Amino acid sequence: MAAYQLTLRNDKTRLYDRFALFLLLFQLVPAGWIVSSGAFVVPVKTAAVAAILLTLAAMAAYLGWLLTAAKQILFYLAILVAVPCWWLAGNGWAGPAIAVLALLYYLARKKPVVEVSQAGVRYPSLANRHFSWQQIANIVLKDGLLTIDLQNNQLIQQPLDENNPAPNEADFNEFCRQQLSQPQS
Repeated sequence: MAAYQLTLRNDKTRLYDRFALFLLLFQLVPAGWIVSSGAFVVPVKTAAVAAILLTLAAMAAYLGWLLTAAKQILFYLAILVAVPCWWLAGNGWAGPAIAVLALLYYLARKKPVVEVSQAGVRYPSLANRHFSWQQIANIVLKDGLLTIDLQNNQLIQQPLDENNPAPNEADFNEFCRQQLSQPQS
């Protein structure tokens, strides 16, 4: 069974990283307040200092001052440690809100990969969409641009990521043409 994986270009990664940097900066507020306040015991202040250090390390990774391979791990560790600081600082609603924003960041940063197989086309979105071959009028890969024309007149066009290997256009288009020409069941 032939299957193709095409990685789409994501032009908004810098915007997403700036959003993550803002979230990290925002995380310093409750942890800094806990450390500077005299109302908390030493174990809580120690956790807040750990949250500050993790957050600063993650921010340094996002700014390119540390290894960028660790930035995702540092980001999620900083969020995980700092979210309880919001609760301790008396803003219990902010912790879950930050966690939801971190989840949305994770979903936005996922590598967008289109999978084309005999079963159909799986297209990445917030909730991955699956199109059967009966739902597709045409699908073409030409000059690094993937075009999916659906039967309901919806058109999806996305450029491929130049940094990932793309399949041979002629082979891919022939495979898709064969799938589209098979009798509909």
